[in-house]
Amino acid sequence: MSVLLLVLKILGWTVAALPALIVLALFIPVSLLPEYAAGRFTLHMQVLCFKFGLYDSEKQAGGKKADKKRSQQQTEEKKEDGQEKKSKLDAALIRALLKPAAGAVGWFLRSIRIDHVRVRLVVRGADAAQVGIRTGKVWQGLTAAILLVRQIWQPRFDELSVLPDFLDEYRDRTLFGARITALPICLLAAAVLFLVRFMKYRKKYTKAQSAADLNIKEKADNECKSA
Repeated sequence: MSVLLLVLKILGWTVAALPALIVLALFIPVSLLPEYAAGRFTLHMQVLCFKFGLYDSEKQAGGKKADKKRSQQQTEEKKEDGQEKKSKLDAALIRALLKPAAGAVGWFLRSIRIDHVRVRLVVRGADAAQVGIRTGKVWQGLTAAILLVRQIWQPRFDELSVLPDFLDEYRDRTLFGARITALPICLLAAAVLFLVRFMKYRKKYTKAQSAADLNIKEKADNECKSA
């Protein structure tokens, strides 16, 4: 009997603490770790000290070759179905989705933190002059890209370099890596903000649409009476 009471007490404390644990989990930062090195792209997710692999280009390469014929058959069937059944999108519904989504997505993107950025680009050419010219152009494009990114985020770089490969000695030295961190509570808040704005915009659009339909109906009645 005492064991049963102990088990029930543990279950009760667990159920009572579950909401607090869920709320606490919303404030734990979640990081994505993309990395490209030596022709291989990997993507990991990190939560506290735990790291999980999400994607590996080398592992996916074998599976894609095996499923290539099957996917081709499926795409052909989908094309035939798409030609027979063409979906019609309502422009008003698209506006109702895009307008509130812009503010919510922008707010969420600004809450993301990007650090430990590593960028290493290798520039090759036919001769030394061409390599030098290409290196300057790559630096210009890289600087413009960084200025564009800094309109939203403030990334912190661990490495930022462009290597002119005059003697073909930096093969497979191209590197990109970063840590992209966000809080789940920010994603939840952005989703709530989107829903609230969407409901307001939808209500406003419904009223305007019903008023427009009423005006059309009144004009039609007046034309019938005048005729």
